[in-house]
Amino acid sequence: MGDVFFSAVRTAFHDCVMTGLAEDTEIRVNSWGDDIWALGAASLVIAEIFKSPIQKEERTENTK
Repeated sequence: MGDVFFSAVRTAFHDCVMTGLAEDTEIRVNSWGDDIWALGAASLVIAEIFKSPIQKEERTENTK
């Protein structure tokens, strides 16, 4: 990934993070394989399945 992309990421990060935290935070990119992304996607699905009915009801009300 190029410098243009990382420059934009750093700028957005510094614009959105509380003052003081941005200076002490390092942005890193790891070259993970597809299995890591699949695990992340699966964890989102599992989290949705086991969500409390109250949380699901709140989300439904907010989308109306």
